[in-house]
Formats: sequence, structure tokens, C-alpha cells
Amino acid sequence: MLTLDIHHSPSPDFQLALKTQVPCQGVTAVCGHSGSGKTSLLRLIAGLDRSVNADISLNQRVLQDSQQFVAPERRRIGYVFQDARLFSHLTVEQNIRYGLKRSKTPMDSEQQQALFTVLELSPLLSRRVEKLSGGEQQRVAIARALVANPDLLLMDEPLAAIDATHKAELLTYLQQLFRWLEIPVLYVTHALAEVAQLADQLLVLDHGKLIHHGTPEAWVSAQYSSDEKEQNPAVIWRGTVVGIEPEWQMIQLEIGEANINEINSTGRPRLSLVTDSIADAPLTGSVQRVLIKARDVSISLDTASISVASSIQNRLPMTISQIENQAPYSLLTLQAGDLTLYSMITRKSCHQLQLASGMTVMAQIKATAIIG
Repeated sequence: MLTLDIHHSPSPDFQLALKTQVPCQGVTAVCGHSGSGKTSLLRLIAGLDRSVNADISLNQRVLQDSQQFVAPERRRIGYVFQDARLFSHLTVEQNIRYGLKRSKTPMDSEQQQALFTVLELSPLLSRRVEKLSGGEQQRVAIARALVANPDLLLMDEPLAAIDATHKAELLTYLQQLFRWLEIPVLYVTHALAEVAQLADQLLVLDHGKLIHHGTPEAWVSAQYSSDEKEQNPAVIWRGTVVGIEPEWQMIQLEIGEANINEINSTGRPRLSLVTDSIADAPLTGSVQRVLIKARDVSISLDTASISVASSIQNRLPMTISQIENQAPYSLLTLQAGDLTLYSMITRKSCHQLQLASGMTVMAQIKATAIIG
């Protein structure tokens, strides 16, 4: 358990104040707008910054309180920064081995080879780092932090400095790594898509205050992406993988908590979504989270059948609970049992379909639009 009781003022106009406990298992994402205190939190945990009003312990081992301060190199905490921060005069292997120098209990050679396999670093070990792409350099930085076998891994927006093509590639590596890894991870990001794909728990900071601590799917609010001017609310749904279609490179999810042996009798909605690689697809019976944005949900009045002649794979009967006009759009809030979904359509479409609260409609979601 990571226990935090922090009142830290790195500047006169900002204070980081939070008190919580974070389970030391899986991936805990830390989100919030720029300046909310995400990096300050990680630096305090790592011991890179020091505060007179911070009590921090990891697995009942005190890292800092009013009486003592454990130096960063003795905390057994790995740190991956936004930029890789590698030594340009060293090879990939030499950079990784550097992470072993201060570790008393590093990964053994078998574990290291497994790590290199997951991150696909074996062919790169003899190369100089200046000849690597940004994504490759970041994979090396991750390996360097992990070979020391830390009790906790801190990752501060590790995809922020990566271009879109390599970002998607590195995200796939992270998904594989976190499935294999038993080390708990604190992962800072502002991207809701990364939260949906990676996180088991979520901390949300706002102006230094903790405003949410729970599962990602429990946190549903309007988010803005950096390349969009308009509001695009999204939801995170949790599902169970119930089928894999190698021929079409797709997987089937049963949405909601479910026993894999009771799927056929539950009546829970199913979603089809594409996967970049069948070889890396989650196993049947495993839990998968998906992110669905409002602009990727269309509406149909044809509620007679879920199966119609359409290229859209996912059609879910849902009830309109609210319509909010945000010219030139209409934002629909849809409900089906305990599931909530948003749909952003034009006001013209809303008028032509004569949509109103209480109506049952078909929510249509492209399989290619689901992030998971």
C-alpha cells in the first residue's frame, strides 16, 4: 500500500494537498489538467523533491515524514520521465545495465530476457541510442527502470513526447508489459484513452486537490482533447472478453461484470471491436476496458432488431434520459440499466428524428471507433 498525506507548496500560488492510500497492484493512473500537481506528486514520492509537510510510506516502509527522509536511490522506486533521458554515448544494453548499479535485488538474467522480449529490445541491444526512434528510446528507458526490480514504477506521461504513429505502437507495448508485470505502476497522463486502455485505478487532481479516487469507469465527465475545439464527452465501459475472431481481427466483449459461464443467459450487451494484433489480444475471460466518445455514437429509430443491413457492428437499444442543445449540436444522454452513453449529433438530426427524453432508440457504435 502506498500511503500519502501531503501538504506541499512548491510555489506561493500553488499547494498540493491530498491524503489517500493507493493499492500496490496493477496500474493507477493520475490525471488532471496541466498544473494540477501530477508531476509534483510523483517527484515527492520518488524523493526528487522534498517537503516539510509530507508523510509518504510504501508497503509500511516510511519514505518520508517529519523525522526522516529516505534518499531517492534508496527508495526502490523506478521513474520513467516524459523524455527518455538516456546516455547518448552508451549502447542500449549499457543504458539498461546502468539501472542495475544501485539495485540490491535486480531482475535475474531470465527475468531480464523476458522483459527484453516483451519490449522487443533484444535486436537493439548493441545499437547506440541516437540511432533509435523516440518510441524505441522510451522502451529502453522503461527497461532501464524495471531491471532494478523496483517496488513501484512511476511513469510521468511517457507517451507525451512521442509522435502519433509511435505513440500507438508504444501503447501496445505498455499493454503487454502491464499484463506481464507484477510491479505496481503510478502512471501520469492527461489522455483519457490511455486511462481506458491501461488503468485499474484512477486518481484525478484539480488545482492540487484530489477530486476522484476509484475505478476509471466510475469517473465519467466531459473531456477535451488537445486537437478538438468542441466538447466530446466519453464513457469508459468494463467488459469481459467472450470471443475472438482471428479472421476479422476482432474481439467480442460482454459489457458489465459477468461470469464467463453465465454469459448466454445474462442478456448483457455485447460490443465488437477491432484489435491491432490477434497475437496480442486479451485472453477470453479477461477484463477489458473500452472508451467510447460521444461523436462516435449515432442514433437510429429502427429498434425492431439489433441485426440490420449496416456496416455498423454495434447496435444497442437505449433510452434517452436527457437532451442538451449545444449549437450546432445536440448532446444525448442514453441509459440502459446501469450503463450510460453519450451521443453527439447535429441539432438538425435531432429535430428530423423528433427525438425526446424517454424515447427508446438504437445507439450505433462503429467497431473501429472504440478505443480499448
